[in-house]
Amino acid sequence: MRKTLTSGSVEALKAPERGRQIDIWDSRMPGFGLRLSYGGVKTWQVMYRQHGIKRRLVLGRYPNLGLADARLEAKRKLGQIAGGGDPATDKMAAKTEPTFADLAALYLERHAALHNKPGTIAEVTRMLRVDVLPAWGHRKVSSIGRKDVIALLDGIVARGAPISANRVKALVTTMFGFALDRELIDAHPAYRIRRPAPEHSRDRVLLDDEIRQFWQVLENKPLRVGAGFKLALLTAA
Repeated sequence: MRKTLTSGSVEALKAPERGRQIDIWDSRMPGFGLRLSYGGVKTWQVMYRQHGIKRRLVLGRYPNLGLADARLEAKRKLGQIAGGGDPATDKMAAKTEPTFADLAALYLERHAALHNKPGTIAEVTRMLRVDVLPAWGHRKVSSIGRKDVIALLDGIVARGAPISANRVKALVTTMFGFALDRELIDAHPAYRIRRPAPEHSRDRVLLDDEIRQFWQVLENKPLRVGAGFKLALLTAA
């Protein structure tokens, strides 16, 4: 069915009989129309051919997407198609592209479980749960860029945890490298980003009471183990 779609005519459309759906095509814009389904659902759509294959692209539902906005979106999509694009295929590919949460699950299963100790896996899982997944879990992996990585690390530093920011930076750098190796992304967003905070090693001398306690513990250890630690303690080795 083809007719000039207006706000009034779209609003007045009635639901078809059970088991039926009706496509109403706009006489003003070829390829743009509305699908009216049983139950009264009205869905804006664009129909086109690409390489001889007929494709249908859903734009949104009425009344959430009004007629004027639907026409503008249809015009934009039809322009992409005229330039050789295939928005329906692009939309399908975007749905199947992994999110960062998907990458995290794959990383824990295929990398961490094979190369890390249980304690390291527990810490990685904690960092993902606390710092990374709340920010990126729902995001497509390819949508995360350098600015996102920097913003994440800056946020951790701002809450007073600069060393945690360093650990998260190391983790996401490894994870994006893992994703790059598996061709889940084309570029590494954390490449050459510096650690957010400097780290300094600290030397500490045992107190007299701590030395006595340590010596007492060594008395209950096997002779060779106890003797070795006592020698190291006495010689400050």
